[in-house]
Amino acid sequence: MKPVVFRFLLYLLSLGGLSSYALAAESAVIEAPGPLGPLEGTLVNAGANTPVVLMISGSGPTDRDGNSALGPKPATLRQIADGLAKRGISSVRIDKHGMFSSKQAVADGNHVTIADYATDVRNWITVIRRKSGVRYVWLAGHSEGGLVALASAQGGRRYLRADPSGRCRSTSG
Repeated sequence: MKPVVFRFLLYLLSLGGLSSYALAAESAVIEAPGPLGPLEGTLVNAGANTPVVLMISGSGPTDRDGNSALGPKPATLRQIADGLAKRGISSVRIDKHGMFSSKQAVADGNHVTIADYATDVRNWITVIRRKSGVRYVWLAGHSEGGLVALASAQGGRRYLRADPSGRCRSTSG
C-alpha cells in the first residue's frame, strides 16, 4: 500500500475517537431539484463558515449513508460525515436519483446515466452554496461516485482534484 493512502486511511480511522473534543453537529434533511421530483440528502452542519463536502455513494442500490440494499449496513459514509463534523467540516450525503428517498425524481431508477448523476451533483452544489454561503464545495465519491464527481466537474470552471496516490492537479473544465 502506498504511504499516502496508508496515512489517509489512518487519518479516517482516527476521526472516530474525537467525540469528547467536538461539539455536536446538527443534521437535517435537505432537497435539491431532480428531473421529476426532489432529490433528498442529509446535511451535517458543523457550524457557520465551515467547508462543505458533498459525498457521493458508489454503484448499485447504495443509500446516502453508504449502506447497500443487498448486504451489510456499516453506514460508512455517515460515520465519515460524523468524523468530518468533529473536525469542523460540514457534509451533505445524498441519495442518487431513482433510489431510496430520491426515487420520485425519475420514472425509472434503472434508466439513468453518469451524465444524469453529474447534473444532479451540479444541482446539489448550487443548493449547498445557497444554503451555506460557501464559495466552494468539495466532492468526495466512492467507486461510481468518484466517476460522477469527475463528470460533474466538466463545464468551464476551475477544479483541483486529488487522487489516492496523493497527486493533485489543477484543471479547467
